[in-house]
Amino acid sequence: MATTPRRPSRGRRRPRNSLQPQEPVGVPHTPSPPAHLAWAGGPLGRYAVRSARGIDRRLLGAGPLVVAALACVLVALLRLQSCFATGWSGRTPTTRMCPSDLATAVGADNLGRGLAAYLSGDLDVRQPPLTAAVMSLIGGVTDAPTLLTAQQALVITWAVLAVVLLGLMAVRVATVPGADPTQVVLSPVAALTVLVSPDLLGVALATLGLVAWLRRRAALAGVLLGLAVMARTYPLVLLAVMVAVVLVRDPQRRPDLRPLALGALGGVVAVATPLAWHPGTIISAWRAWWAAGTSLGSPWHVPSLVGTAVPDPLAVALSVLGWVAAAFVVALLLTRRGPAPSLAGLALVAVAIVLVTGTAAPPGASLWLVPLAALAGVRWRDHLVWAACEGAYFVAHWLFVNGLVEHTKGLPAGWYAVFLLVRLAGIAWLARAAVPSISGRHAPTGTLDRLPSACGKPPPVVGDAAYPPVTEGP
Repeated sequence: MATTPRRPSRGRRRPRNSLQPQEPVGVPHTPSPPAHLAWAGGPLGRYAVRSARGIDRRLLGAGPLVVAALACVLVALLRLQSCFATGWSGRTPTTRMCPSDLATAVGADNLGRGLAAYLSGDLDVRQPPLTAAVMSLIGGVTDAPTLLTAQQALVITWAVLAVVLLGLMAVRVATVPGADPTQVVLSPVAALTVLVSPDLLGVALATLGLVAWLRRRAALAGVLLGLAVMARTYPLVLLAVMVAVVLVRDPQRRPDLRPLALGALGGVVAVATPLAWHPGTIISAWRAWWAAGTSLGSPWHVPSLVGTAVPDPLAVALSVLGWVAAAFVVALLLTRRGPAPSLAGLALVAVAIVLVTGTAAPPGASLWLVPLAALAGVRWRDHLVWAACEGAYFVAHWLFVNGLVEHTKGLPAGWYAVFLLVRLAGIAWLARAAVPSISGRHAPTGTLDRLPSACGKPPPVVGDAAYPPVTEGP
């Protein structure tokens, strides 16, 4: 029986399973980490795809994230254990590294009188309106015959609220593509600062508002950011960045600016209305900031360490110039050529500039940057570099404060200035890592985020050395 001779192949035979990507010829294979390790901060790998029902979904679900938030708050409570036994009076908080503005406000602001006293104008809480209202509400509920018992009850109640807010932030951040929710609940900075000050309330509202905007829910984002402005001041920076991104890079979302503005106005009015009979209570915190001058944590406070203080009007002017500098940097990043930076990355850069140029930057203010770093998808390596700088400054800050009272057990002013510079360098490192166009961290060549350029490239290779292999000649 005669057989038909096989026709010789004109090129390399196509692989049987042509849908599988082939390794480049001459490039050694480098094993990628398993895809299920992405929750720990590692990359998914060259060909891995996040599973919708695999271990990623279980490890990044609401349950594990809330458990991680609980662990974070427990670590924060462990840091306060010395003060739980002896109280927050005297030098104990600074010598044992367990200070908390929450506990101090119980006696200093007389929070035991409750929310009714605050709304009537009889209670002066040195916080923005919404934060002051929540603190006075908790203080009235947890009031006790002795100061120590009232302080312990308020701190424990705030710790429970912190678990809820941290878990809620992490769960919502997990819905944003490219974000890393583990950085919200596993951040060392969060464990250090979550019980130091009441900033967490404003941070949570601002983060939820930013996530709502990214999920294209403009009205809800406006309401949450309006409430956040009444709890902290920095959410104004987020609103400005969002508007700038829409006007320059995303004109299709311009119709969303109207519900965003109306929602923000509604949030502000909802908080200000109960205090309308006492307008001085609404602006008391910002009025105190205007007249306070510089304090620890601000670079403008360094000259006062050597006896030459910066005048208060000049310090306020420098702080305002910091907002102008943040606007200029955001505009520069938006108008430069190349891929558009992410909204979270731009917000982190702007907030970092406002933070380091303000008249006051207490250790608790670093909590502002934690959810922004998670939303920007900052790598854990960069996050931990920043956290190490914050931890070093945290210790130096309280050692210096203790040295103001007892010179033999404190940190000299020169060393405090050194650690302040370390903190500022850490914040700059984090801001640089948040925007790929600054840090040089781009998407790999050949993806839709970074297409290969034809300039300066050698002519295409034909044959077995090509990738993908060229199986047909011209």
